[in-house]
Amino acid sequence: IAGFPRTLADGRLAVALPWVDGRRLRAEPDDLAALGRAVGALHRALAVHPDRHAWQAATDRRLAELAAVRADLAAGRLEAGPDPAALRRLAADPALDFAPAGLPRTPLHGDLNPGNVLVDPAGAVVLLDFEDVFHSVLPPRFELVLLIERHILLPVADDGAAAALIRALLAGYAAGGGPDGLLPVERPADVLRSLALRALCVLALGARSGLDGGASEWGKFLFLEERARARAGLLERLLAGG
Repeated sequence: IAGFPRTLADGRLAVALPWVDGRRLRAEPDDLAALGRAVGALHRALAVHPDRHAWQAATDRRLAELAAVRADLAAGRLEAGPDPAALRRLAADPALDFAPAGLPRTPLHGDLNPGNVLVDPAGAVVLLDFEDVFHSVLPPRFELVLLIERHILLPVADDGAAAALIRALLAGYAAGGGPDGLLPVERPADVLRSLALRALCVLALGARSGLDGGASEWGKFLFLEERARARAGLLERLLAGG
């Protein structure tokens, strides 16, 4: 808001942002449909953003850096995290690819976890925290499968209930103007596993520079990779037509 950021007398920086009234998104059809519409509209708008080419260049640099980290992990030149052997196996898995060639790419939000999504009092979805868009020019399916993982698969254990919510999300995304041709997604569980590997490579890059992400962060992404494998059948039926 006006007048911020502001440097305080002791040298600290104060930042003030407008208040956004809302609640956390619920694992319910109406909320998931509203989330899909909001993300579809976002993707449509970002596709014609004037900074798209700069973001794509930044994305390419970041992916190249993470690919180099992955190669070092797979070859044993770099050991990181609480379970280096598990990380080495993931890095060497040829089924995982967080930078697939040949797929259409568009700017994405890049981090639509539950903490970055609110539902306002009128029922509209508000998306927060856009810092990752600057290096997230990627296939739209990356964003969609992450939404499915974080907002549906993690809180909903029953496959039948999860399937209904996934359909609501995808219908909302199409209604919001999301890119055509999103489906089918080949091996959707491996897309999720690839995103987990990318996050682990980010942690390994930080560890190489002396920044420890903490055991909980390493454990979170190893857990997400495991859960993606556990729900692979459901994802295949709904996203790959299996």
